[in-house]
Order: sequence, then C-alpha cells, then structure tokens
Amino acid sequence: KYNNPVPDEEVSFGTTAGYISPAINTTNNNGEAVALLYAPEEVGSATVTVFVVSNSSVSNSTTVEFIPEEYTDAYIYADPEAIPADGVSTTNITVKLLDDHGNLVPRSGVQVYLTTTNGTFENGKQSISGVTDNGTFTATLKSSTEPTIAIITANVAEVGEIDTTVTFLAPAEIVFGGLVVEPTEGVAPLTVNVSANVTNIGEVEGTYNATLVIDGAIVNYTTGTLNAGESTTVTFEHMFNKPGAYNVSVNELANKTVTVLTAYAKGDVDGDGSVLPSDALAVLRIYAGVDSPENYTGANPDVDGDGSILPSDALVILRIYAGVE
Repeated sequence: KYNNPVPDEEVSFGTTAGYISPAINTTNNNGEAVALLYAPEEVGSATVTVFVVSNSSVSNSTTVEFIPEEYTDAYIYADPEAIPADGVSTTNITVKLLDDHGNLVPRSGVQVYLTTTNGTFENGKQSISGVTDNGTFTATLKSSTEPTIAIITANVAEVGEIDTTVTFLAPAEIVFGGLVVEPTEGVAPLTVNVSANVTNIGEVEGTYNATLVIDGAIVNYTTGTLNAGESTTVTFEHMFNKPGAYNVSVNELANKTVTVLTAYAKGDVDGDGSVLPSDALAVLRIYAGVDSPENYTGANPDVDGDGSILPSDALVILRIYAGVE
C-alpha cells in the first residue's frame, strides 16, 4: 500500500483473445511479473486481466487491439452469383484486400482493374478501374441477354490477377401443353371441363397467365408463379347453353371441338319440336327397313331404351301423344 515493490508474489494472467504464456509468473525484485500475449489470426481486441494469486482483490485489466498486417492477397466475389440474362439485372463485384491470415486490410488507394467476358459494368464497358476504399472496391455488373457464364478478372496492384464467375440465367419461359377437354359432345346445357399443363422451362422464377379461349375469344383466365423447372395444371369449367360446334383451347394450344346438341323431347324423332303420330310412323319405317335413323335429327328412336328400334317404341310415342305417358 506504500507503493513499494513486492517480490515473490504469484500473478495470474488472462485474456479474452489470443493466449498468454506463462499464465502465472512470479514478481521479481522490482515487483514485476512478465508474460507474453500472442495475437490471434483474427483482427479484433482482447481484454487482458491480472490478479495476485494470494489476494485476488488486487487486480487490473487493459485492452489490446489486434490490427491487420499489410495486404498480401485479395479476394473477389459476386453478390448474387447468378442473375437473369435479361440485359437489366445486376450483381455487385467486390474485391477485398487481405493479409496472410485472411483478415481485411483497410487500406485505401490501391489500384484495381476489372474485366468481364460477358455483360457490362456501370460505365457500359467490359472493363472498369478504380481504387480501394478501406480495403474494398466494388463495381456493378449488368447481365447480357444471352444465358452464359461471365468470368470477371481483377488485377490488383502488388497481388496480380484473381477471378470469379457470374451465371446469367435463362429468363423464365412459360410453355403450355396437354390440353384436355371433357366431354366433347352432349346436349345443351353442357358443362365442359378444360385443363392444360403449364411449365416454366427457364432458369428463374416466372409468372403465367392461362386463358380459356372459345372460338378465338378469351372467356376466363387464371394466373400464377412457377419456379425454374416447375409445372402445374390449370383447370377451367364452362357451360354451353346453345347448340353448336365450338373451338376450345387454352392460350395458343391447338383447338379441340365441342359439339353441343339440341335437347329434344322424348319421342320427338323428327326433331320438329312436337311429339306426334308422325314420329311413331318414323319409328315403324325404321323398323321396317324402309328408312334410316340417320335421316332423323331429333330424339333417339329407341324410345324405351332397350337397345332396339321396335313397334313398341312407336307405341310409347303414341301414348306420349295421347297424354297417357
């Protein structure tokens, strides 16, 4: 307590980074205990503490900063490493100065010269130069419109050439296929289910707009997003209320024809809109072989649905006409 040197006391040393040797040493006649602090490979700081082993309340601490060495190497990278080949998307090309242990050396004014095999830098050219700022130099590279791999080379003063790559990805490309239309024939009103496959054959995410097209006109649509290489199925439902032949498609796929027939009353064999004795006569003519079912565009002459055209079918028609069936 009188500030006199105290010899022969053991002193303990500790650090939060690096290491100290010896960890315990004894004071000399001048009251001094000495240990060596070995720096870590990482830039940073350490808190060094000491205390007297026989009386730990006698302690102290200090802070030591670990600074980088002179740069001996450099590192180049792209962020992101892949962008769409759309002539618009960009990536940052960064060069960092490093010491022997991979620590950033914050030195400014070091000359850096960049070249690329594809795409252009922010100056519109395939080369650009500048100097580091606190150990870093960054340039912006814009993609070309062709899918490819760009090789970016940096020539760094006192280091030499280093390089990295950037992939220019094929843009999203949406293709349609596998058109299915069911049913393709029936009486009005007829509900038809339409489906098609949608695939993104590009290398980046893309959106699709699937349209249901009837006789060249868009009557419905749905949209979605697909990752690169992803597929999905789109479905539509449409009701046809009027007889006729309709061309049905999704986007620009080849049309499929849907035939919508008139719903004739049971027994209206000749399709004139009424059930009359003439319809029964038509059935008898078909049964006798003097006429053909193809000559009648109305209801099925097999009125009772037993699979044959017989006089009994004509009888059913007459019963309908008479109002007893």
